[in-house]
Amino acid sequence: MVTKNDDLDLFTFCDPGVTFSPNKGFKSYMVNQLKEGNVDHVFFLSHNESQHWILVIIWESDIYICNPLSQPHHFPKLEKVLSSAIKYFNTGTGRENKRTKIKNLAGSLKQPGAHECGYIVLHYMKEIISDRDMTFRTKAYLVHVLTIKINSST
Repeated sequence: MVTKNDDLDLFTFCDPGVTFSPNKGFKSYMVNQLKEGNVDHVFFLSHNESQHWILVIIWESDIYICNPLSQPHHFPKLEKVLSSAIKYFNTGTGRENKRTKIKNLAGSLKQPGAHECGYIVLHYMKEIISDRDMTFRTKAYLVHVLTIKINSST
C-alpha cells in the first residue's frame, strides 16, 4: 500500500467520471494528466466499456490493459485516443516519440461471475501499488494472490 508521501508521487489516478467514454474531452484530459504527472508516474485509468470496467495503466509511454473478462478483447477507440494523447504529450514535451505499445496483460485475474469487474479493477490497482519492483509488466498478473469471495446476498 501507499505508506509514505514519497509513494504518492509514483501514482496518478485519473478521474473515471472523465475517462468513462473516449469523447472529445477525454484526449485533452489525458494530455493534461500526463503533463501534471512525473515522467515516471504510473497512471491508473478505470474505464467503463459497455457496462464493463477495465483498468488501463500508462507507464513510460506504454499502455497496459487489464481486463477481468476471461475472453480477450480489444478496445480500438480507447487505444487510439490514448495513443494519440501520449504522442501529443511526447511531442509537446520534447520526449522521444516512439510508437506506443499496447499490451493486454493476459495473466490478469478474471472475474468469477458477471458483475465483479469493478472489484477486480480495484484489486489490480492494489496489487500494482504493493509491487515495489513493478513486475506487473513481465509476469502473469498475480492471479494466485487473491481468491475472490463475493457475498451475493448483500
